[in-house]
Amino acid sequence: CWVCLVLLFSSILDLNAVSGSFVVNPPIHCDDLIEATLNHMDRLLSESSEPLSFIIFLVDGNTTFVQKLDSSQFKRHQVVIPAYEHYYRHGFQYSVPK
Repeated sequence: CWVCLVLLFSSILDLNAVSGSFVVNPPIHCDDLIEATLNHMDRLLSESSEPLSFIIFLVDGNTTFVQKLDSSQFKRHQVVIPAYEHYYRHGFQYSVPK
């Protein structure tokens, strides 16, 4: 989709969406970027009157980021997947061979 392509070549901080669903996976060792991302998503959610959602992937633990998300008025659900019970896959598994 068009929005997915934009996010591949841009920053989530440039996103000005008012509706839609987005996956956010900030780098785990860049606290400033995680903080800016969470603040930006909170602003977008606060300003939107349309359906808007984010699925956020973070390392589990008692971090300020997890605490911030836990206290968010926009939080609807949380899933914790234990280590070694998940893995990342490249998007090519969704390709249809010609």
